[in-house]
Amino acid sequence: MSEESGSSSTDAHTSERQVVAILLLLQNLSAGHGLVRPRLVDGGAVEALLHFLSARREPISSRGEIIDTAISALGNLMLSASGSWRFASAGGVPTLTKLLHSTRPEAVAPAARVAAYLLRDSPPRSLVDALTPALLHALSKGSTPASLDVLYALSNLFGVCPAALIGESAATLGKGLVRVLQDPEQEEALHFAMALMSLLLLQPHLRKALIDAGVEQPLRALVAGGWRGPELLICLLYTSPSPR
Repeated sequence: MSEESGSSSTDAHTSERQVVAILLLLQNLSAGHGLVRPRLVDGGAVEALLHFLSARREPISSRGEIIDTAISALGNLMLSASGSWRFASAGGVPTLTKLLHSTRPEAVAPAARVAAYLLRDSPPRSLVDALTPALLHALSKGSTPASLDVLYALSNLFGVCPAALIGESAATLGKGLVRVLQDPEQEEALHFAMALMSLLLLQPHLRKALIDAGVEQPLRALVAGGWRGPELLICLLYTSPSPR
């Protein structure tokens, strides 16, 4: 290796370490309370993180912790009163949907948390429409270890805009839930999926979508494996909700 190439390699390594240090500092500061988080937002941290994430040639670096830390810091900033406004003004939705389509949990899990924070309260319908297909893709075809965070985001989405989960969206949601139910090793995600299903089954069109997706079989497999919660869900599958 020539002296020049060796120097370039060292510079690149040093630069990466500096990036990691800056991102870790942002993540720690943004996780704090008081005036730190809104000051970071007002100082342009949202725009800087979005630029960092969107400027990369690949959706995720070879070191997963870099992208995880950057997205986690961005998610913390969404908890600030003006965080979501700065995110939208900076055109962050395309970057977020791209991350949700990644095949690596280091990107999908924190990106889903960002989506969950954005979908609290009363998000604009345009945001709901943009994030719904990306979240459903992440649940039905994405990385299984990220399922818990994706389910959290979808739960918030259902809470603020249940009308977003109709037609093909409902069918895709059903397929994604089947995928989670078939992996009992993801115990926390499994519990969250069943809690969400207990709400979905109160909606006739979503109950039909879950039946058509075939959720009964993995639920019965869980019962056979000693789980008790699925028994109630199996009953709800074929029980019409009482009229109000």
